[in-house]
Amino acid sequence: MKKIFLPLTAAIAVALAGCGKKESEPSAATPPVGDLEKMVGAVKTATQSISQSVNQAAARLEQAIPDATQAAADAANALASGDANALLEQAKKLAGESKIKEAGEIVQKLSSLQLTEEQTKLLAEIKALIQKATSADPAGAAAGALGGQN
Repeated sequence: MKKIFLPLTAAIAVALAGCGKKESEPSAATPPVGDLEKMVGAVKTATQSISQSVNQAAARLEQAIPDATQAAADAANALASGDANALLEQAKKLAGESKIKEAGEIVQKLSSLQLTEEQTKLLAEIKALIQKATSADPAGAAAGALGGQN
């Protein structure tokens, strides 16, 4: 019986040892820890790069806004200057023709515009012409201001 008992005990011991709790092996879907560390490093590097790019773009934008604003203001002034020149010429012509009411309306429009030094001088001359025409013919100027014919 000892002869049977010994091999049987050995077989049971081997079987029991094989049935023990096995350590879980990493699944095929989970990358090794080294690869995960590399991925985390790559993400951090990409995040830093994107952050730097955004900061650089923001700095360029901050520089571009004042330049664009100034360019728009310059364009508006150039346009207004061209309009102002045309209005000045028209007011001068009307004042010379003793059309005081019409010239005065244009002078009022011009007073609200930002004029160059030359345009301001011309506007002063036109105002003097209007004043002179009003002084020369007060009744006609009053009639013109009231909507009558000059």
